[in-house]
Amino acid sequence: MSIDHFLNEDWETWALERAHRIMVQEGANLMNAAQWLDKKQTIKSSQQLRNAIQQSLIEALALQASFASQAASSLGLSSAMVDHH
Repeated sequence: MSIDHFLNEDWETWALERAHRIMVQEGANLMNAAQWLDKKQTIKSSQQLRNAIQQSLIEALALQASFASQAASSLGLSSAMVDHH
């Protein structure tokens, strides 16, 4: 198996789990506020949803390097080989 296989599998799993958590938490709050026609809570919930998405993008950048390093270790490759791949 190639290093790309390990990176993609870990990445997809993380992304799906993170997206699910965001939608369950912040998405549900936004939906409830909208259903109750609560303008202040809708604005607050939409800001929380936006912040959660922004935070997940920051996490994704940090995890990208971590996944590459873990996959390289699993395959017995040096980190220099992964960086140039």
